[in-house]
Amino acid sequence: MLWQHNSGWSYEHYPIEEDPGRFAPFESLVLLWRSKWSANRLPGWSSFELLDLSEWWGALAVFDAVEGDPYAFDVRLWGTLLVELGGFDLTGQRLAPGPETNDEDTKQITRADVEAWRRSIDDRTICMAQGPVHVELRNIGLLRYVVLPLGDDGLNANQVLYAELSEFPDD
Repeated sequence: MLWQHNSGWSYEHYPIEEDPGRFAPFESLVLLWRSKWSANRLPGWSSFELLDLSEWWGALAVFDAVEGDPYAFDVRLWGTLLVELGGFDLTGQRLAPGPETNDEDTKQITRADVEAWRRSIDDRTICMAQGPVHVELRNIGLLRYVVLPLGDDGLNANQVLYAELSEFPDD
């Protein structure tokens, strides 16, 4: 279900019960996330063991929603592959991009991105996004990500689990 299209990027939101096959190449992560459900309660970040995520090491991020600011997230984890791709580590930082999609301080994370993550939290949906990305000294490539809502209490989502894959013509 297309939610938004912005500067070559598309953001799609699906019910959390959607067939995991729809989320290829993230199907295994969606299945793992679902395995952590308990009586239809969302898993929290603490529901995962490090070894659970071995297939996704480095490609994950975890964002904590900032209460009172719908456009701000605290970065709990920014994976090593994300660091290598972008050339920066956002672990421990606050993301709060302004309305301009080219805010320099957001490290290519746009307002549309955080709006999509917020919608995953508020509506308990799975978000799939993809679009062009330019990384210094690399050609423009395709970046895809999935966002899965997490909830400390299982009922109220307050975090997202983010996984990212990229493809570049010279890879």
